[in-house]
This record gives sequence, C-alpha cells and structure tokens, in this order.
Amino acid sequence: MEIMAVQTLMILRNSYCRATGMSEARLGNLVAKDHRFFSRLEGDQPSTVTARKYDSVMDWFVGHWPEGCAVPSCLTSHIALRQWEASN
Repeated sequence: MEIMAVQTLMILRNSYCRATGMSEARLGNLVAKDHRFFSRLEGDQPSTVTARKYDSVMDWFVGHWPEGCAVPSCLTSHIALRQWEASN
C-alpha cells in the first residue's frame, strides 16, 4: 500500500506542477506545510507517508486541481471514494 501511495502522490505532483508551472517545493508547502515533502518521499532513504497524511494530500489535490486540466485516474478514484463515504 505505501509504495502505491507514494507513487500516486508522485504522479499527482508531476501532473500538477506541469499543469501549473509550480515548483515541487511550493506545492509541498501547500499540501503538507513542508517544502521538502515530495523530495523526502524519494531518494536513497525515502520517508514514509501515513494514511492520514496521504488522505489529507489527496483531499488537497481534489479541492485544488487546475480547471481545464485532465484529472488523473488516481485522483478520480479518490473522489469516487469520498463520494461513496459521504453517501453511507
């Protein structure tokens, strides 16, 4: 699960930064109040991400995805999950 979570966050980071021109550090500051959030998840000794932090970052992306940009399937899955949770 954790490897998939990190991969998902990296996909969203790449897509968001490419669509907006925002730096990875600025995005990390916005999503996690940590300018090195994304760089910590990669590298020789990568940090881990908790389920709570993952959900928080995913929710941020849901609320801030650039209008007119294609939404990655990993984010649409999170949106569907949140909608399902709200209805039950």
